[in-house]
Amino acid sequence: MTAPAKNQSAPGRNWRWSLVALLFFATTINYLDRIVLAVLIPVIRKDLGFSDREYGLITGAFQIAV
Repeated sequence: MTAPAKNQSAPGRNWRWSLVALLFFATTINYLDRIVLAVLIPVIRKDLGFSDREYGLITGAFQIAV
């Protein structure tokens, strides 16, 4: 048996970077999803009439669930 040439990558090495990229984008979306409630609080308060306490309960429940 001959050893593989050095310019050839090992099987499975190409998909690893794809997996890293997918994990990076999933983490980024997760953090953006956590921020969206803070950005939308003026609209939420105007439309639904939430108090600070109710908003705190909603965001707390969301943080626990995620």
